[in-house]
Amino acid sequence: MACTNSFTATPAYFGAPSDCLLVRSQLFSQRLTGIGLSKSTQAPSGYADWLAELKTRIHTAQQRAALAVNRELVLLYWQIGRDILERQAQLGWERR
Repeated sequence: MACTNSFTATPAYFGAPSDCLLVRSQLFSQRLTGIGLSKSTQAPSGYADWLAELKTRIHTAQQRAALAVNRELVLLYWQIGRDILERQAQLGWERR
């Protein structure tokens, strides 16, 4: 998956979406450096903890989304199989 650089709208990194946050954070830092803030300027207190929590929330949401998609696909395939069996029984369809 490509992470889009929000400053230039070009792919900046290929990896997990949570990695995109890190890339964007680095790009933001570079942008701040470009407007006069030095790299020696430290992140605000609690920023690292907040960023770690945010990454965890993103990862958890991604896992929940993947499970929901898998559940829906299994349900769909089961329904298709059931429909085929019903039509075989009702309409005399033969297996091929």
